[in-house]
Amino acid sequence: MLLEKPPTPDPTLEELLEQAQKHEITPEENRLQRISWVFGQLAFNRRRHITREMVEEADRELHPEDYPPKN
Repeated sequence: MLLEKPPTPDPTLEELLEQAQKHEITPEENRLQRISWVFGQLAFNRRRHITREMVEEADRELHPEDYPPKN
């Protein structure tokens, strides 16, 4: 059996991975991730039509500190 040589790492991918490891998630990214996760769970588990706007509205009520005041 011949052993294959491991693939050469892609320098661009290596650089992106290094940047990702150093990245600190912002409050805005955290909020958007939370909304995305809830929307995905509800859309997958419910037959009733759930919109992203519905999830964001509920999130705004539960986490008002994460939203700028409306003018």
